[in-house]
Amino acid sequence: MNLLTRIPAVGNGAINQFRILGGSLGLSIVTCATNRSLRAGLLGVVGLTETASILDRSDRIFKLPPDLQLRVREVFGYTYRTQVTILIGIAVAQVFVTALQWQRKAVILKK
Repeated sequence: MNLLTRIPAVGNGAINQFRILGGSLGLSIVTCATNRSLRAGLLGVVGLTETASILDRSDRIFKLPPDLQLRVREVFGYTYRTQVTILIGIAVAQVFVTALQWQRKAVILKK
């Protein structure tokens, strides 16, 4: 195999690696941005022990009284909306970066 036949494989591998890295980076940004607000929101609704319990296992919400369940779900819904907003911003940035890479004339490798 010569060098020109290896270049597309290396390029595809790099694209896949950056895709995974970008997904991990986006997930970590969303997690860092929303964990604090989720914890603060839950502390405003239920106590410290219940907050730790709910953050450990979300199915423990069902053990709360119905009025607290509704308020806890509202906190989770608000946090989810924040996550989606951040991810939309990341997606818009990706479209912009992709548009910057557009070339009118394709690059063709010759053997």
